[in-house]
Amino acid sequence: MTKTLKTVAAAAALALAGTASSAALIDFTDDTTGTSGFINGVKWELTVVPDKLDQSEDGPGNIGVLKGDNDGVGIRDDEITAPRQYAQLAFTQDGKARDVTITGVYWLDLFFKSDKSSFETGNIGLGSGIGTAEDSFVAQQKDSKPFGYGAFKTGVTGSVFSFWVDETNDSFGSPDAALAGVSIAPIPLPAGVFLLGGALAGLGVARRRRKS
Repeated sequence: MTKTLKTVAAAAALALAGTASSAALIDFTDDTTGTSGFINGVKWELTVVPDKLDQSEDGPGNIGVLKGDNDGVGIRDDEITAPRQYAQLAFTQDGKARDVTITGVYWLDLFFKSDKSSFETGNIGLGSGIGTAEDSFVAQQKDSKPFGYGAFKTGVTGSVFSFWVDETNDSFGSPDAALAGVSIAPIPLPAGVFLLGGALAGLGVARRRRKS
């Protein structure tokens, strides 16, 4: 019985380590990120409308936690341009929609006119397509960061998110921006982990009873 308990405990430790939840970042400025991946066992997939994804334009160097190989997610012309272009990010687990909470959105190339009469604004909404913004991020261009970088905190929960740019204009022409990355809140451990913990506790109780 002792050997069995040790074996099960070791297996449980490995399972818990493999399913431990942590905050994560999807860095679209990293040219190795691609259009899909996994975060703590949850699959994410990026699509864009129109359907030509462009990440070829060089971005700035390292920006905080972002790699900066390119300027992030753009559509056709390296940018998400108003009024109809958007990027969509969907999350699934075991083939089913999976809710996550996006805690931060990173944009590049969000600018405003020098007289501050017009600001480009990035938006995040729930579901597919341009609709009601759950949160909006106004350009915060600074002299030290002339590439229009912005890291914005938010707290939007869902399984499908869309990102687009408002039709406000800047001094460079069409309103556009690049989605540079999103951060995801820690993802809750699956229920199976807690069932496993309960089973281990039961084995421990049984062992003590047999000894007594």
